[in-house]
Amino acid sequence: MDFFNVLVGIFWQTSLVVLPIALVTQQHMVFTIALSITLTMSVILKFTWWNKLDELSKETLPADFDQRFKTSAPER
Repeated sequence: MDFFNVLVGIFWQTSLVVLPIALVTQQHMVFTIALSITLTMSVILKFTWWNKLDELSKETLPADFDQRFKTSAPER
């Protein structure tokens, strides 16, 4: 699954770079294709990566991370 997310992320990042370039150079077809790739990859990443971040962080962070973070953060 990680390999799949990396591949999707590469296409997503590339399309994010192409979007403004195509917009400035007025290449409307390229812009439309890049926009559709960006939206599609964003939806895929939302369900295969973003939604799972919280549960994955619990596996890698120490059990008392939340407590340590709250006590070390300065109060405003």
